[in-house]
Amino acid sequence: MLIKAYIKREMFRLPMDQDKLQNQVKEAFKQEIEKSDIEKIYPLTKVEENENILVEKQQTNIFLLNLLLLVLNQRKTGFTNDFYCNEENIRTRLEEEIGLDKSAPFEKVEKEVINFLNPSTSPETKNEVEKEGYSYLTNVQFSVDWLKGAQKELKQKDIK
Repeated sequence: MLIKAYIKREMFRLPMDQDKLQNQVKEAFKQEIEKSDIEKIYPLTKVEENENILVEKQQTNIFLLNLLLLVLNQRKTGFTNDFYCNEENIRTRLEEEIGLDKSAPFEKVEKEVINFLNPSTSPETKNEVEKEGYSYLTNVQFSVDWLKGAQKELKQKDIK
């Protein structure tokens, strides 16, 4: 699901990588942008190409909406009913989709969504794997990193 999101007259195609979006917003407004508080200075003003997303002016953070759209694309779902787009509704939907804590700070929300989208590529996940005696053979995930880890684990078992 691709949408056009507008802040003032600037158009952004969502969803996209968070860093790319931050760079585009920074270039458009020629100043450093704080992702967690952007709606206070530059709130989302309009959304096109999805009539179910209704923007509540002065209350919609483009970065938070982008995270939700990334999750919905991953799950291959969308908006079937009218969705009033404000921070509380976006956080509630993220909680429903991936079990995210609604009251978490923006940075934690962003980190959790990125971990959800790329579970085996986050450095913290890899460190936890090494610490906890994680077994690739009992925790099956279909990814290249999982295959590499499982192959390494099997080779270690063969050596012993």
